[in-house]
Amino acid sequence: MQGMHPILLVYFGYTNCPDECPTTMADLGIALRTLVPSEQAEIQVAFVTTDPDRDRPMVLKKWLAHFDTGLAVPFVGLNGSVSETDSIGNELGVPLQPPKVLADGSIDVEHGTQVLAFVRDTARLVWLAGTTPDDYAHDLTLLAQTSHA
Repeated sequence: MQGMHPILLVYFGYTNCPDECPTTMADLGIALRTLVPSEQAEIQVAFVTTDPDRDRPMVLKKWLAHFDTGLAVPFVGLNGSVSETDSIGNELGVPLQPPKVLADGSIDVEHGTQVLAFVRDTARLVWLAGTTPDDYAHDLTLLAQTSHA
């Protein structure tokens, strides 16, 4: 799962989300900008779309660029089939539902709102919705310090 970054933050969501997804990505970006560059460089944020038909790779890249400006490591968007994403989400304890077309033609995509932190491929921390940028920054600093142990 890990590449060259010892800390991986994973969030499941979709770019047309009206609330939690953009707020969470913005809060992570704010938190990461408060870290020193050496800590920033150790952290990769992965946004896993739960709406793969609309969130094609270029859509993900453009949307994530709103949140990772100026960071040492750009956010990465991941797109797989609904069944692959649901399977991974279930394995990680993140509840996901396939996209549903509502009577008005809009698409509803229910998903868990937790951010998962992995340090060297081991799950270490889960943040729930409503975590502040200051709380993320505090915890990420500690994770960066312990990632060398």
